[in-house]
Amino acid sequence: MDIIHHTLIGGIGFSMLAAVNQEVAGSAFLAASVLPDLDVFFMAFGKKFYLKNHQGPTHSLILSPLFAFILCIPIFYLLEFNAGVFAAAILGLLLHIALDYTNTFGIAFYWPVNSKRKSLDAVFFIDLTFWIMTVLAYTATFLGWSLVAGIVYFAFILFYLCFKIILHRSVMTRLGCSKAIPSSLNPFEFYI
Repeated sequence: MDIIHHTLIGGIGFSMLAAVNQEVAGSAFLAASVLPDLDVFFMAFGKKFYLKNHQGPTHSLILSPLFAFILCIPIFYLLEFNAGVFAAAILGLLLHIALDYTNTFGIAFYWPVNSKRKSLDAVFFIDLTFWIMTVLAYTATFLGWSLVAGIVYFAFILFYLCFKIILHRSVMTRLGCSKAIPSSLNPFEFYI
């Protein structure tokens, strides 16, 4: 996923939480769903440094609670500690990490303990089907169906990712190949 798509996904989560009067938790979810891609600032140290560290430290499962807490500090300072806000931040981070895990670049789950990248290679980082569903969910949100649209959308994400993972494994097993890169336009097509 690219940062724009992560932002839109976070916006759908925000609108769901706002629909049940949890705007602060929604804000934490939205901010956390974008936070891992702020590693774009690694570009200041050069392209090589960026490519080596992109989807590394900021996508670490080990550091996720720390990042969520740091993100929530201003909220806790202004309001008070709220477990729901912290949980929303953790969920936003974990959703971002899970979505990036399904794409082709790979993430360093256990950074700093282990910087080895892992990837499911099931979804291209810009996936037309995913984008169409995101635009439809956003449209439904703006029409006032935030909660229902969000539930249907996040259920679709789960279904679609499971479908793509199973399809990817099936293609690799059937063809006996070591790599199958997903197409960005056709959800049933892989490049061997």
